[in-house]
Amino acid sequence: MLVALAVAAVVAAIYVALVAVATDVPVVGALLACLGGVIAVLGPMAVYVGVAHAGLKASSIWRRFRP
Repeated sequence: MLVALAVAAVVAAIYVALVAVATDVPVVGALLACLGGVIAVLGPMAVYVGVAHAGLKASSIWRRFRP
């Protein structure tokens, strides 16, 4: 799933870049749009990984204290 989301971030950046070029947006605007697209995809992935890591860490600590 993480690989799929990383690929989605790259595809989002390419899509935004193509749309920016097609609409004659300045280079700086296109770069900012690409960065925004990547953050929009990778942000939720980072939250997902953080929550999953915390859950796995909590369950491993819980298993240590069980008799």
